[in-house]
Amino acid sequence: MASNGSFSNKIAGGYTLRVYWSISQSIANNTSTPSVDIYLDQANSYDLDVNSRSDNTLTVAGKSYTWTSPAIDSGGGNSTRIARLTLDPIAHNSDGTKSVTMSVKYNIRATISGTYYESITASATLTFNAILRATQPTLSASSVFMGHSITISTPRASTAFTHDLAYSFAGSAYTAITSGAGTSYAWTVPDLASRVPNSTSGEMTIRCITKSGSTTVGTKTVTLTVKVPTSVVPTISAVTLTETVSGLAAQFKAFIRGKSAVKCTITAAGAKGSTIKGYSSTFQGLSYSGNGWTSKTLSTAGSLSLVTTVTDSRGRTAKKTTTVTVLDYTPPIVSELR
Repeated sequence: MASNGSFSNKIAGGYTLRVYWSISQSIANNTSTPSVDIYLDQANSYDLDVNSRSDNTLTVAGKSYTWTSPAIDSGGGNSTRIARLTLDPIAHNSDGTKSVTMSVKYNIRATISGTYYESITASATLTFNAILRATQPTLSASSVFMGHSITISTPRASTAFTHDLAYSFAGSAYTAITSGAGTSYAWTVPDLASRVPNSTSGEMTIRCITKSGSTTVGTKTVTLTVKVPTSVVPTISAVTLTETVSGLAAQFKAFIRGKSAVKCTITAAGAKGSTIKGYSSTFQGLSYSGNGWTSKTLSTAGSLSLVTTVTDSRGRTAKKTTTVTVLDYTPPIVSELR
């Protein structure tokens, strides 16, 4: 394979048609565009006097071009460029390879040492550098919940290509998904919630390495938003209330209206890496924040509702309602003195 080269042919022992070629390539279009310089070399003592020729031809990949050469009046030992051509783009095969036959004909129409020569031709098979196009992967969805499936499409340029797929999430190193994939791969996104303890989603990069046998053609990536399932929320395992007024608990073994004040301790935990960032409670029509708060003196008897809410580092919440029993109490009065 090459990006340039040359070939030639000689007549009458001293006149050589020499062809230099080079290519520019478009990876996006899978094409090569040849440029060609054509020379006529004269050996020493081989003079030449010919007019301009307008019907010379170059044929490549089945397409012919007509080109005009200048008049030559030159002594032996000279080299004359008789054409400079830029040809049309030539499409490569789907796997990026391409070989073509190029044939050049120069109509010299000269009598040399008593022999008439109509033309000089030179031809060769040119093998261009392969254009190995890496596959750009696409996804069946732009976002997905952890534990759900997506399809990674890998529309390869050649059936000979395979793909090694891997992912990186939240800045981690790449982890293999599969190797040797063809045109697509169905994949279940793993549970990665612990890697985003402060967010409900994270960006995943899926890497696709295109291979032709053991040769790496190239690497391309695509991004995916991966979401933490809505079921991943903090939990409240216990709400503990203790009497703060000395002696009441021992005496009554209950909370007493007009006497008791309670301390609320909340036991809660984040989920899959998150941490608890906030506590709030509503009790007896009043709002309390933080953990370990102490209520006002209990003013109502009966079964009271304490509503506790915790918020984790993802901004997700859990709520727990606790029933608090408060006994009524009427202080003794002196109704009669004797």
